[in-house]
Amino acid sequence: MLQLGSRTFEVDGVTVFQDHADDHQFWYLATQVVLGQRPDGSPAFSLITYRPAVTDSGIEGGGFLMLQTAVVLPEATRGKILGRLAGMVRDGEPRLAAAPVERGAVRCLALNLEGSGGAAAQPPPPGAFNAVERILGATKPSLVGEETAAFSLVLGQEGAVILKKAFEQGATPVGVIYELEYSALTPDLRVEITADFERIYHHFSVGLEAQIYWVRAGIDAGFEKLVQDGAIKIQVTDFTGDADNEAKEKWALDFFKTDLLKSWFEPSLDLGQLKGPAQPEGLDAVLERLKKLKSPTPAAGTSGATGAATPGPTTPANPAGTATPALATLTITQTTPAPLPGSLGLSLLSGGSGPAPTLHVLGPPGAAVTVDGLPRTLDASGNVSVDVLPGTSHPVTVDWPVIAPLPAVSIRATLARAKAPAAATPTPGPTPAPQPQPAQPAAGTPAAGTAGGGMPALVSFRLRFIEQEERKTVKLVYDRKKAVTRTYAPQGFVGLMLDQLSDKQALFTEVDLDDPFFRVLGVDIATAADFRKIGLFSTDVAIEYGDPAAGNGHKRTDFQLTPESPGPKHFETFLNESHDLGFTVGLQHHFDSASGWKGEKLTYELEPRPSLDRTLHVDPGDDLGFLELKIFPHRVDEGIVDAIDVALAYDDGVSFQQQDIFRVEPGSGEQLWRLRLTRPDHRSWTATFTHHLKNGTVLTSGPLTSDASSLPVDDPFVTALDIRAIPLFAPGTVQLAFLDIEYDDTANSYTRRERLEIPGTATEPVSLRIALLDADQRTFRHRVTLVTKDGHLTQTAPVDGTETIIGLGAAP
Repeated sequence: MLQLGSRTFEVDGVTVFQDHADDHQFWYLATQVVLGQRPDGSPAFSLITYRPAVTDSGIEGGGFLMLQTAVVLPEATRGKILGRLAGMVRDGEPRLAAAPVERGAVRCLALNLEGSGGAAAQPPPPGAFNAVERILGATKPSLVGEETAAFSLVLGQEGAVILKKAFEQGATPVGVIYELEYSALTPDLRVEITADFERIYHHFSVGLEAQIYWVRAGIDAGFEKLVQDGAIKIQVTDFTGDADNEAKEKWALDFFKTDLLKSWFEPSLDLGQLKGPAQPEGLDAVLERLKKLKSPTPAAGTSGATGAATPGPTTPANPAGTATPALATLTITQTTPAPLPGSLGLSLLSGGSGPAPTLHVLGPPGAAVTVDGLPRTLDASGNVSVDVLPGTSHPVTVDWPVIAPLPAVSIRATLARAKAPAAATPTPGPTPAPQPQPAQPAAGTPAAGTAGGGMPALVSFRLRFIEQEERKTVKLVYDRKKAVTRTYAPQGFVGLMLDQLSDKQALFTEVDLDDPFFRVLGVDIATAADFRKIGLFSTDVAIEYGDPAAGNGHKRTDFQLTPESPGPKHFETFLNESHDLGFTVGLQHHFDSASGWKGEKLTYELEPRPSLDRTLHVDPGDDLGFLELKIFPHRVDEGIVDAIDVALAYDDGVSFQQQDIFRVEPGSGEQLWRLRLTRPDHRSWTATFTHHLKNGTVLTSGPLTSDASSLPVDDPFVTALDIRAIPLFAPGTVQLAFLDIEYDDTANSYTRRERLEIPGTATEPVSLRIALLDADQRTFRHRVTLVTKDGHLTQTAPVDGTETIIGLGAAP
């Protein structure tokens, strides 16, 4: 299971997590949206437009746009991640895999219409038109592999013309937005957060020029400012030093921010829209505003990528009546480790002068640099120029590949420029006509905001309206590990994907009444479902065309999809005299009774539904839910707990209920509770715990309600002695070390005697947890015994105290 915490990092906008139980397993969240591929390797994109003769014949519409998208990890980014992981894993090879996605949704944004499969445009007002009439296809991605999603857009006459011209000219009229959910395990934290929701909402609803659309970097910076202003207060109640306290504060803020992001914001491709009625706008204009938000346009005469001069008229550095701009400043906010080795660093060249000051990265090659959350490329000298407008600030990160013996090296900083003082009004004079000339990146250098020259990683959000009564001051407590659900939102513009193809014109087709498109209806039926994973035995698909009473104009064919034959399978028939392009689809899903999945029934028959989609992707997940809950022991003190019974209950409120009990013992393996849900939007389950202690006592806790896919089971004791034994002996001096622990709580008749046996080759801390019945009784006794290489035995005097970090010193 994914583990949140200090070993989580980002590379090129891709977040990487370590597994909670396997130190060699790592998981990533892919963010790059690309066009899918057909079985023959060609792009899964077709734009079919009708020639005028089709419209003249009385056939409505203007064409179809069919596309498939996927979410992938670029190979260049994969290489960077594996390079960093190589230094984090001391023995063996790290394993990298896509994070398991449990739930998801996907929607398409095309000119006037936004939505998932089934969305239809409202009738236009008089004199207007609908460019896109309907969106067919996916409502959910595949949830396996590359999260593929297929859409078919039904276009009006005007829409077909607009889209074709837009794609030919490199515009971005169509976008795709994913919302993917995964489960993760929080780290051990004892943190209190006091949050003034009214001040937080006010900040995001009126900040950034009153925009209600935010890029992720702006949200991150906003939370940092709210902490500085006291609207969010974080108090760590259990830490072992300043560095540990700072790290846990950062983790706690990240958890709080992620929870609020899920409830207050929704992913959106529309950036910078002012509050008020939404105005129609092409996605190419949206992308242009994104570029302006992320990389401000360089001042005339400079290039944002290289700082090279641009031909054109020059202007005196400080003409009469113009205020001198303030110098840019660089503030280092955090380094790992602290302090950094002298051979590594980040500095600002030339004192921060000029509209695009230069940052210099000191250290070995291979450093990954981001500005405003987007990757930037260093030149051969380790420099990068950044446009800094007056009154703006930009978060900067530098991460190096692992530099032995350091596990990870990074710098966090802020590059800012104060607002310029008010300037005197200059005397008007003749002004030559402006000659706009956009700056161009240096040859071979990716544009700012891209990874390896690809399209920008768009992570933007729209602020929801929050009712007044929900905007109050609350105190949140994180007191132990738990499984939580998290959402991330890959987004992409189809126009940018097309521009990466060598011959996009080959994907555009014009058809008339003589074209096979208007003579033959061909439908490909396939499924990407993992039959064995969800216990699916087979799916029956019935395609029916035309009116059964019409005789020759009617055809029905039944298909069966199985693990051995998942498709694609082909339905074909001649169109009837009225050139109807639609048909109906009937589905039956049959499940295996021996698969381990429990559901309301074994066969689900769905109502026939109309479709125009000539590429029919069949997915049981479109209509049913699949809840696979992993139950495993987590913080269970085997010195006091025999077993824990976990009673699980599910109720969809209508027709399906299920209750089961699992016994969890210290050190036992993972168990699975698998439910097939008739109402997929109802995923919440409830757990209650019965704890059987070694002294015969039985304690209960819960209920716990969640929709996460993992349930780490803890003992009922919130407080504990978390003892860490730190080997400090020199290599080759010690054969074996023992740490003996004695703990007595006489008031509760509770006694513990524990021994840790540590080999002389150990270098990592060894942990021991002793659950406490009385949180205030923390005094214990410890003794260290060392067996040296030459066979001598040394033993320290017993020590009474509460310090839980115990050093095992060198042999005399």
